[in-house]
This record gives sequence, C-alpha cells and structure tokens, in this order.
Amino acid sequence: MKRIFHNYVYDNYGYKKIASNLNIEGIPSSTGNQWSFSSIHSILHNEAYVGNSVWNMHDYSKGKKKKPEEEWIRKENTHVALVSREVFDLIKVKSKSRIKNSNLFEASFTPFILRGLFKCPYCGANMVSVQSGNQKGTRTVRRYYICGTYQRKVK
Repeated sequence: MKRIFHNYVYDNYGYKKIASNLNIEGIPSSTGNQWSFSSIHSILHNEAYVGNSVWNMHDYSKGKKKKPEEEWIRKENTHVALVSREVFDLIKVKSKSRIKNSNLFEASFTPFILRGLFKCPYCGANMVSVQSGNQKGTRTVRRYYICGTYQRKVK
C-alpha cells in the first residue's frame, strides 16, 4: 500500500499508471482481481490509511451519493496509520491540482457526445465509449458504447 502512496505523491504517477504497473507485475488487489483506476483512487483518498475512522459519508436514499464533508462523522487516531498525515495532505493537494489542470469541464472534440449521460440497463454501470477498426489497413472505424463493467472485465 505504501508504494501506491509513494508513486502518486513522489513519482507523480496517475491512478491509471499505478494500476497498470501493479497489474503488469501481477500483484493482485485485496479482492484478488486486477487493479483499476477507481480502486487506486479509493485507497489514496481513504482516511483509514492515516488512522482515522469515518462514517456517514454517503446518502443511500437515492442511490449512492457522497455527502458534504461537514456531515461526516470522523474519529481520528483510532488505529495505527500506514501513511503520514503529511503524505495524505499532499495527495489532496495534488488531486485538486490535477483536476484543475485537466480541462475537465471544457468542451472536447470527441465523437462520443453522449459520454457520461447513460447507464447500462443490466447492471447500472456507466456506458463508456470505445472505437474499433482502422487497424492493419482497414479504413472503417466503428464507434459505440459498451457497459463499463463489461469492458473492464473483458480486457
């Protein structure tokens, strides 16, 4: 776990690169599956790694929605920390600066104009955009949407 924090803070790796490196090295996640962007994000932003216990973070009345931090119930130093508070604070700062620099809210010139707008009818996961074709001399490019959960498990 310490390696994940070190890679993000000191090596300037992103969530995807950390997950990819762990998968390439064959290091399984705690569930025995491959690492994903979201599992790395969850670890890096989980206060349990600095010794805190936090409750009441989500509202489940209409799906899972994160509550404002003011509503969280936090008990500090409930167990031994795996990373220092300084490292955890650096993660927050780096994460915010990456979002500011990512042009997240600027229009992009993607052909996938419905990106992020609809869910899989079977499992409720986000539908993600993919494209195929244009390989080995073919000129046909097919763009389509697929269940994000299905795509992660197939690849």
